Amino acid sequence: MAVAPGTAQKPRILTLSDLIFGLALSIGAISLIGQKPATTGEFFTSLGLYAMSFLILIGIWQLYSAITSILPTETPALTSLNIVLLFLVSIEPYIFSQLGGIGSLPNAVSEVYSLDIGFMFLILAVFNHALAGEERDLHPRISVKNYSRIRDACLVNATIFIASAAPFLEDLTMFSFVIGGVTSNFTLRTFMWGVGLVFAYVSHFFLSKDKLRVNSG
Repeated sequence: MAVAPGTAQKPRILTLSDLIFGLALSIGAISLIGQKPATTGEFFTSLGLYAMSFLILIGIWQLYSAITSILPTETPALTSLNIVLLFLVSIEPYIFSQLGGIGSLPNAVSEVYSLDIGFMFLILAVFNHALAGEERDLHPRISVKNYSRIRDACLVNATIFIASAAPFLEDLTMFSFVIGGVTSNFTLRTFMWGVGLVFAYVSHFFLSKDKLRVNSG
């Protein structure tokens, strides 16, 4: 049933999503508090990993919030994808807590982490594709072309993270560094995570500027 603009109540699944994203971020911080680094190197390694996890989740939450504020979430297919996305978000803190230091990432765990983040971006791409293909006016003065660009950016990120799950990538060390007397290896998989994170924020910055130009045009 159609609801007049400005009178729609927030769907319950969106309220649940805010709670799950908030809990995922909180649990990640709690797991960091529970760690007892023995060296300066372990301290900065754990802090760096948490910062990466935090920035990825915040970036996904920003995209998700912007999409679902106008996405017709009442459709069965989109509701199911919402549930899958929230499941992936909810298990992220547990997977993150198992990662350990950069130099000792359990291969299977880091593969699952790559797939977890990759499929989050893939679902966001599907959401944006649904918006780009909508024939009705979802929101005044916002071009659907912008959602096509966001979809493409999400697909690139999904590809980067899913590809980084390839088993051999953890064995390819790009360089080693020493912090506090502890030697850590910067693997190709870790590098791809960094590329995905930087690409997500750079693309978000430029696409946000495009949206502002459309809104002010």
